[in-house]
Amino acid sequence: MEKLIDAIKQGVRNAYFENKALKTSYKSLDGHIVEYLITVNIAQSLYKWKEEQGHFHSISLEFDVEEFIKNSFPDRVEIIDLWNTILTNPSPSTLKHNDSGRLDIAIFQNENESFCPIEVKAINQNYDLIVEDVERVCKIISKSDLNGIENTAKVGFCVFLKHIGGANRVSHENGLNSTSSRIVSEFEDKIQHFKSDYNCKLTTEDFEIEKINSNNLVAHPKIEDYQTAASETGSIFGVLVKIERI
Repeated sequence: MEKLIDAIKQGVRNAYFENKALKTSYKSLDGHIVEYLITVNIAQSLYKWKEEQGHFHSISLEFDVEEFIKNSFPDRVEIIDLWNTILTNPSPSTLKHNDSGRLDIAIFQNENESFCPIEVKAINQNYDLIVEDVERVCKIISKSDLNGIENTAKVGFCVFLKHIGGANRVSHENGLNSTSSRIVSEFEDKIQHFKSDYNCKLTTEDFEIEKINSNNLVAHPKIEDYQTAASETGSIFGVLVKIERI
């Protein structure tokens, strides 16, 4: 699982720096990025992860939520003897799901069994939309079947980016670290109730993408005045929420 997490993080980092290169951005920190570029880069990183795992998984983009849930409860076949088998189908109520949306990334195992849903948001997106993503993944992996068929999707992820600093004063290392910790803590408070609502374990972590603080300004060729220095400092970091069924 750690290699899967590393692949997601690497995809986010690749997307950020690719975005700067495509835009030929001269800004030290770029706070704007097309969300789909992040999704595609994560998928590319996951493809490398899949190769390392022996091609037991497949990856789809913009995958229908209801179809993903159907694939989370494959029919169960019990072999009694050479002539008799018992086929168990999931309960119709299990497959009913009032969500016509699509998952940004869907990982499957054993050809078409749902394995892991992933939702992605770009830099400084509305928290309400991110919380909706987290709840969507919680609903998917917490589903259970009345007929006893096991849900094959046991873990999911939500990932988003934050840009802090770059305002009217120079950003310092301690201040950036303190702000990022506060942002993660505040977001954890917003999704805390999902743990009991859906009986899920939620783990949140932040990871650095690019940071320029006051210590980096000495050799910076573009700094001519304090205002420029302030705008050129700050931090871009990612926040990854891991959601597991208990």
